[in-house]
Amino acid sequence: MYNTYHVPPISSYAFIMSILTGYPVGSKLISNLYENQFLSKNDAKKCISFTSNSGPMFIIGSVGTGMLISPSAGYILYASHILGALINGILYRGKKQPAVAPYLKLQENKSDNILSSSVMDSVMSVLLIGGIVAIAFIIIEILNNLNVFFPIVYILQKIGVDADISTSVINGFFEITKGCMDISTLKVSMYTKTVFSSAVISFGGISTAMQSMAFLKNITGYGYFIKQKMTHAIFSTIVCAILGIALI
Repeated sequence: MYNTYHVPPISSYAFIMSILTGYPVGSKLISNLYENQFLSKNDAKKCISFTSNSGPMFIIGSVGTGMLISPSAGYILYASHILGALINGILYRGKKQPAVAPYLKLQENKSDNILSSSVMDSVMSVLLIGGIVAIAFIIIEILNNLNVFFPIVYILQKIGVDADISTSVINGFFEITKGCMDISTLKVSMYTKTVFSSAVISFGGISTAMQSMAFLKNITGYGYFIKQKMTHAIFSTIVCAILGIALI
């Protein structure tokens, strides 16, 4: 990890957990590693670029098998997502710095305090994530009903982009699940659906950004995080466009 991404090897733990469990676990783990001084702020910012990932249950299960009705598309999406994250990490790795052993702060904790704090932390995280997703869905429906996106859709339609496609991608820009659901209903080829889904999944949407930034607020700002997710989406989409040829 250190030679490839110029960050401490412990960051591989956050990466593996992120691709196994999904948003926003990677961000939460990076935040924990930073708070416990396993990572410097600069290292943590680098790690975000390849540890903010979706998991197999959502990509292969929900999107591939459930929405697209194609497990093969799900596997291609998952592989593209991971490869896109790994390439994205190289983009943000910066210059190689001398490896420094982390300074660990030892604290005395009673087992009952550890248990109660862990349970409370888990419950609050679930409520936070669920609340943000619910609010995002409501906001999208309100904006769509008010035709707020009509000017953008109209302009894109004039240059040849189908209105349903642009609306689906815009919805995905706000909430990943809503975007993938809309893309799955488009009257286009499986290849096209898969490529568009790849872009939406890897970007994650504003909803996912809000979830992640709830944990990363002491490390970076929204602008930098969104930029990292945009480049992740670009890399994943390119990889998916190549691997997705198998679906044609």
